[in-house]
Amino acid sequence: MPRPPRSDPPGTWHLVTNRGAGGRSIFEDEEDQADFLALLGPISARNGVELTAYALASTDFHLLVRSWRGRLSETMRQLQQHWTQLANRRHGWDGPLFHPRFTSRIVEEGSMDAAFEQVRLTRVVAPQRPVAPSDVSCVLDRVQRLTGSSLDRLRHQAQGPAANPARRFAVWALRRTTDLTQAQVGELLHMSTRQVQNVEHRLAAAPRPPLDAWVERWGRGEA
Repeated sequence: MPRPPRSDPPGTWHLVTNRGAGGRSIFEDEEDQADFLALLGPISARNGVELTAYALASTDFHLLVRSWRGRLSETMRQLQQHWTQLANRRHGWDGPLFHPRFTSRIVEEGSMDAAFEQVRLTRVVAPQRPVAPSDVSCVLDRVQRLTGSSLDRLRHQAQGPAANPARRFAVWALRRTTDLTQAQVGELLHMSTRQVQNVEHRLAAAPRPPLDAWVERWGRGEA
């Protein structure tokens, strides 16, 4: 019997938890935990999710968040997918990292303290409302700095799966940090909408070098 859809009305507070698949570790050390939170920052901002408090253990995590746009599931899917790729690559792990379905409990604003009875959460020092999508020119500037490519190079047509990875990274960055449609990204990078769709489809699986390194550095806030 299919599960009922997750309740996520805009503006709702959620206590979100998940654990390692089969009890496995999801964090090796404090550096892992810091990088997990660094990944969460830009992912939550572009999906309209505000992180207020958290607790991270070696085998599980707990996040107190406010979902402003009803995109909690998409936020967690992206976060867990990217952290799985990064952690597996970093530690030589393999396979699924998280339990298949995270849990979320709606928290009423007047009962926030009661929601912390079983887990001690660390408050985010200065919680921020989700920022507006990044300016397109700023995103392109950052892509150019990370990849060492000019705008002309990002727009260069090249054939084959290994051709012009910087251009594919530009697609990844623009689609995840701006409100541009696939057609608008294509127009900006001199690509067809179909080409943009194909790039997104390939990158959804697992970015290959050098894209994986650029994605990781982007998540760290570099450049």
